[in-house]
Amino acid sequence: MAIMTPWEEAFSYLSEPIQLHSQRVSEYTEVLFVQASAMELYLDDAKTVSRLDIENRKTAALCGYYHDIGKSKALVAYQMKSDKYSPEEEILYRKHIEDGEILLDAINNAEKRFNKKEFDYILEAILDHHERFDGSGFPKGKKEQEISIFGRIVALCDELDHITNNWHSEDPFEEAFNSILGLENHDPQLIQALKECKAKLKKVFYKHISESQIVDSGPRYVKRNSNRLFDVRYRPITNIKRKVMGYEAYPVLNVNKDTTVPLASQEFLIQQAELYDDYLNYQIVSTCDTLKRFDACNIETEFMLIRLFYNQLRKKTFLSLTKRIQTEMEIDINRIWISIPHEYLLKKNKAVNDTIKRIADSGFTIILDDVDIDQFTIEEFNELNFNGVRWDFDKLKKPEPYVKISEELKKQNKFILVDNISKTKVNPLLNSLQTDYVTGIIYGDYLEEDVIVKEELASS
Repeated sequence: MAIMTPWEEAFSYLSEPIQLHSQRVSEYTEVLFVQASAMELYLDDAKTVSRLDIENRKTAALCGYYHDIGKSKALVAYQMKSDKYSPEEEILYRKHIEDGEILLDAINNAEKRFNKKEFDYILEAILDHHERFDGSGFPKGKKEQEISIFGRIVALCDELDHITNNWHSEDPFEEAFNSILGLENHDPQLIQALKECKAKLKKVFYKHISESQIVDSGPRYVKRNSNRLFDVRYRPITNIKRKVMGYEAYPVLNVNKDTTVPLASQEFLIQQAELYDDYLNYQIVSTCDTLKRFDACNIETEFMLIRLFYNQLRKKTFLSLTKRIQTEMEIDINRIWISIPHEYLLKKNKAVNDTIKRIADSGFTIILDDVDIDQFTIEEFNELNFNGVRWDFDKLKKPEPYVKISEELKKQNKFILVDNISKTKVNPLLNSLQTDYVTGIIYGDYLEEDVIVKEELASS
């Protein structure tokens, strides 16, 4: 077992929210420090100018990272900022300033992590990050240039993180950021620097979006426990120019920590456990919730495609349940697409066919998937009000019949999707099929929601 260093041990006593907060403040601090350094502020203050030397940017990040280290000596209940503390509890909360100074000195003596300059600057951030430019802060009520520049920068970044991380809105960063600009108890020159580096700060915010509290998770229909461990993965649906248009939700049933059951085997297990309702609830709620989160992160997503199991369509409650979830989560019904494998139609089950028709009549976009071309009829396709079809690329070795049917479907303004594309240089065939959307490993694999968010925002 690895032995933790004194610093690691101290940091481990911080609650997880404070650890994550410290990381974000560290990144915000470095961005704001670099901007302030570039703007050549405080030229009449030699001490501040020397601290704003660009060579100190990593030290600035450390100031943000360790500013709350004193909270590791406090009970978890008193590590979070709150306006509901009693006077006695407020004293306990504020004690993290004093404890931070003691910890910094004691641990650095033991480990010698920082040189003297780094130590001094981090100590300034610890002591001053709750002071305010107008003298209203603590512990000493310092004001203006009495507060160290590292204290002022970390104070503003600390405030930025607290507000943006708890702002419930469709555009959380923008609205929270604007509220920060109106604060009068922070250094006005740093507020101006903050405005200048807004785009970079926004990237930090979206990089850590999965840690925030800004996006409501939606109603909880499914209780998560060891017996009902569901999950959903998503892969991009693109046009043939590889622009992402939507995402396909892939249901995952984990029977234990180390095993993910393939889709072909999942329905049997769900049927045995009589979990259809719970599974459908989770699948729809999770997908709608992900769509809301993508919207909040400005990740362009026209629709989500959900694949259903056969016995889900047999249940009379399916449509009412799905519509209720979609309505309560305030998702435009046109953005929920439903994939129905062709094999379901071939079973000739009247209840299933009636459900499919009612789904289409209710406004959902439905796609006929994994089509057996030899048993496909446009008459049945139209009778059940399908909006599109998805061909399997692996079956296109003789593309002529697919091209012919695609031409007929496009005359009716239907969508053409092609799946399982694993090769490049296929555009001539896709064009002949008049393809609207494609899926396949070269266009993107199934990923967790958090991974998609981080990758999309990092590239924006």
